[in-house]
Parts: sequence; C-alpha cells; structure tokens
Amino acid sequence: MGTGLAIIWHAKSRLLFSVSGIAMAVVIIFVEQGFLYGVLDSQARITRHLNGELVVIHESRTHLNKWNTFKKAHIHRLAAVAGVATVIPIYKTKVRLRNPDTEREKMILAYGFPPSTTPFHGLIDNVARSTLKRRGSVLFDQLSRNIYGTLTLGSDLEINGENHRLEGFFRMGPTIVYDGALLMGDGTLLPHHPGIEPIMAVVQLEQNADLAAIRLTLERAAPQLTVMTPGELEGKEKAFVEQSTPIGILFGIGMVAGLVIGVVVCYQVLFNDINNMLPQYATLKAMGYSNVFLAAVVVEQALFMSVLGFILALPIVWLFFDYLAERTAMLMFIDWQRILRVFVLTLGIGLTAAVLAVRVALRADPARLF
Repeated sequence: MGTGLAIIWHAKSRLLFSVSGIAMAVVIIFVEQGFLYGVLDSQARITRHLNGELVVIHESRTHLNKWNTFKKAHIHRLAAVAGVATVIPIYKTKVRLRNPDTEREKMILAYGFPPSTTPFHGLIDNVARSTLKRRGSVLFDQLSRNIYGTLTLGSDLEINGENHRLEGFFRMGPTIVYDGALLMGDGTLLPHHPGIEPIMAVVQLEQNADLAAIRLTLERAAPQLTVMTPGELEGKEKAFVEQSTPIGILFGIGMVAGLVIGVVVCYQVLFNDINNMLPQYATLKAMGYSNVFLAAVVVEQALFMSVLGFILALPIVWLFFDYLAERTAMLMFIDWQRILRVFVLTLGIGLTAAVLAVRVALRADPARLF
C-alpha cells in the first residue's frame, strides 16, 4: 500500500465521508447526463428502426416534430432511379384514441405504410405486419406512456370515433412530445385522412449498389427533398434538439454542479488530513523527500477516494436509471462510452481537489519541528 493510501485509510471516518460525497456527485453527473441523452435518444427513436440505406424527407423539415410532407409523386420518381430496389412511403398523423378504462380520448401518433413492405426493422415481425393488410387493423406501442388504458389483443379500439381492431403490439417508445404510437396499413390510414401525403420515405437499394452515387442521383431527381442515411437523420435530430432548445444548457449546468460538489468534498477531506498531519509531511521533507513526492502522495489519496466514490455510485445509478426508464418511458440507459466519460470526469474531480490541496502540504516546514 502506498503512502497516500496508508494515510487516507488511517482516517476511515473521513474516507467514508469523502467517498460518499464523491459518490453523490457522480450520481448527479450520471443522472444529468442520462436525462440529456434520454431526451435526445427518445426524440430520435424512430430513426433507429428505419429499414433502408437511405431516408427521404422534405427539405423544410428541420426536425421530426415538423409536419412538412411531400407529394406522393416523388415516390415514383425516386423509385425509377437505377440501383433503387424500392421506395416505401411512411405517413404520419395525430389521432384520438379512447381510453377504454376512463372513456377519455388521448392524442397519439399514427404511422401508416404499405403492409406488403418492410420500412421498419426491430419493431414488428412478418406475422404482425401481415395483419395490417386487413383494413381497420392496428398495432399499439407497448412502451407508450400509461395514459391509454388497458388494451388487450383482439379488442376494439376507438380511433377518431371509429372502431379498429388491435391485432398486436410493438415496442418503440414515446418521444418528449408524443406519448405513444400506432402502426397501421396505408389502407386503414389513408381513407380516414384524405389528402395526406408521405412524411418520409425509406429507400432500399439493390445489392452492391453504389450508395453515394445513388444518393446524388436522388437529390438531383427531387431537389426539394433531403436525402440522408438513417444515422445522419438521427444525428440531425439530436443536434437540433440540443442546439435549439435550452435542454443542453440545463443539464450541462446540473453536471457542473455535480463536479463542483465532488471537488469541494474531496478538497475538504484532503485539506483536513494534510493540515492534521502537517508535522508528518514536514518530517518527510526533512528526510529528503521532494515536493514531487509529497504532491504524489496527495494525488494518490485524491484518486483513491474518487475511484471508490465512482464504484459506490455505479450500482446506485443503474438501479435509478431502471426506475426512471419505467416511470418516464424515456430511453435511460448506460453504455460503456458514457461510463468511461463519467469516470474520466470523476478522476478530474480528484485531480482538481489534489491540485488545490497540495499547496498546504508543500508549505510544511521542517524547521518548525524543532
């Protein structure tokens, strides 16, 4: 065990206080980061399920909550481009779904598409998709917020005052604006919404097709449309939400607050330990140990407390995220990239506190021992 670890381990009550404070700071940082990414990921949910190499939207549709549509004639024009296997229109509208428990109507998104096509992956299987060929059949998002009542397979759903049959479920989840979603075939959606145009289109290419060349051709064929990959659409949506709303600033302030709390707690413990053991530090200097060695001792203590605080916080955060995801229906999860980011910030807490506290140790004067 190093000198720094021996010193900090000797004062177990202070170690516990410091580790608990840092753990609280780490939890705050994780939660603020989780809320930020939860909002961004939830807003762009649908882009992760688009089953195509390219997706087409109207050039004026700066974010997914805008309702800019384009003429269906563009679908045929794009489908005629060499290398394109199929272009699948996706329709989107808001409908009123009656809660069977309360008899109250709630707004919900409805997506429509030709049920003989596969514009989505990871949402529905072929059996569920085939049920949408029957007019009046719908699928309900099981991850919708709990405001639509108890819905059972095969039951009747009243949508905009007309009965539809619930043929199955899928799992996508709500956005920050809308609480849930339905999927239905275009044969069910379009007759009730005359004049509705596609909100986007999924472009599936032929095998070994040149994506870059076809993308350029599609852009030239329909200059009023924007052509991008699903990943680019996801990035665009997240960037818009983060840059055009105060969400990033608000959660960023919360993360800074967590950092400050961690630095203050860690510094306070280090300061008290160093101040109480100043004669010992002076003795080390008298024995010939350099200021670099003393600084390393302080840094060792700070990093040890930071790592312990991080380890203590991690299971708490995991449980808390599960609770938040269940209560809010947001995409609250932790991946290794986000864990690493917070771990680096946690080490930064320790290093910052050490830099602030090391000056006290360096002031230790061997002459005062006599």
